Amino acid sequence: VVANLASRKALISKQVKELASQVNAEPIISTELLDEVTNLVEWPYALLGEFEPNLLKVPSSALVTAMQHHQKCFALMGTQPVLMPKFILISNIEPDDTQFIIKGNERVINARLNDAKFFFEVDQKTMLIDQNNKLRTVVFQKQLGSMYDKVIRISKLAKALLPLTLADENEVQTAAELCKADLMTEMVNEFPELQGIMGHAYALLEGYSNDIATGIEESYLPRCAGDKLPDTPIGLTLSLADRLDTLVGIFSIGGAPTGDKDPFGLRRIGIGVLRILIEKSLSIDIYELLNNARENYTRVIESDVLPEILNFLQDRLKSLMHDRGYDLKVIDAVLSTYPTNPYDAYLRIQAVKRFCELPEAESLAAANKRVRNILTKTETGLLYSPEHINDELLQNPAEQSLVEALNHINEKINPLLVEHNYTDALTELANLKSPIDVFFEEVMVMSDVEAIRQNRILILNHLHHAFKRIADLSRL
Repeated sequence: VVANLASRKALISKQVKELASQVNAEPIISTELLDEVTNLVEWPYALLGEFEPNLLKVPSSALVTAMQHHQKCFALMGTQPVLMPKFILISNIEPDDTQFIIKGNERVINARLNDAKFFFEVDQKTMLIDQNNKLRTVVFQKQLGSMYDKVIRISKLAKALLPLTLADENEVQTAAELCKADLMTEMVNEFPELQGIMGHAYALLEGYSNDIATGIEESYLPRCAGDKLPDTPIGLTLSLADRLDTLVGIFSIGGAPTGDKDPFGLRRIGIGVLRILIEKSLSIDIYELLNNARENYTRVIESDVLPEILNFLQDRLKSLMHDRGYDLKVIDAVLSTYPTNPYDAYLRIQAVKRFCELPEAESLAAANKRVRNILTKTETGLLYSPEHINDELLQNPAEQSLVEALNHINEKINPLLVEHNYTDALTELANLKSPIDVFFEEVMVMSDVEAIRQNRILILNHLHHAFKRIADLSRL
């Protein structure tokens, strides 16, 4: 027994690569398969098997999936590169008769792949558009209609996403119409892991462009936590449309996750949406997207469901950022301003993290907390007031200096905020440290003269707003 998990995993990887090199091949080693095989065996021993060459007529992605998911074997790529009619299996023992083990696995692999070949040939007798029409009989969710209804909604929402993803409208609409068609194929019915993959393959066989075919496959991405994201504009468009439609629909029927229960996988879907927007640098108000998705439903969905979804996504964003190593105080400082643009929120979290490294950070955070406490106790509260500060009521040089500094810095940071350059904006705001310190040392905010008191509260209100356009630093 190789008891150590890491050692066993390294041994399997080494054996697979060495055996593949003997036939001038490159093994396809997915992280998921390697992890699974490592946990299935105690004394790994790699063996080389073969399958019938005529099975290579089936799309290589289908063959690889069948070998990996069903037989836990490693497929091999030749030097061209094309799939070779060979595979590597991992025995849980070093057998006396290796051929006995190999032949047994070959028999099973050939049978499994011949099934795939049969389904592949049957599927080609029906066009994707005809498979799509069959979706009318498949229920997406009892209260939300059929999968065909969902495809219609995806098509509509995809059109609204075009200014964001810059995808071609005609190609997006074609891919949207076909993105769920492969669910009705025999191949996907037998191998559910091939959703999207077979849609890609059949689209190419029917003469659709590579962009459309790839978009169909990428509409399913990401499939799980940490999975790759769509790379093409069409794939990004369909993936977002599909997931936003599901979020709005399921929340509208009371299917929000509770505790450890998440039957519709909404947490995974939410993380997928956020990852796409953030990692692909797509800057948009997600409330607007959710509202578009809501309006595409034929059943009435009240708009009051949207704040619930926004809060849900904000929780997912907090979790995502914390998993990536950002301090919870930094995350809360940004998310407490209730941003509705996930990518913009991500940029602000990055900027606040860098701000915390500045020498002025601690003092400014304390000052912001003091400002916040004062404003909370006033009638004006924390609501920003657009009223202009009355210069004639500025009696103390310290308050005059603070107002001048605030006006000057606001002029400098306004264009930076438009460009989402929050790091430089916070660096500029850090220059307020000195006038803020002097203001609190020399100025009594709660003056007995009401007009002066209100003017000084207005100064603090403008000061609080200047920082809060990026984050609530009082939470640091």
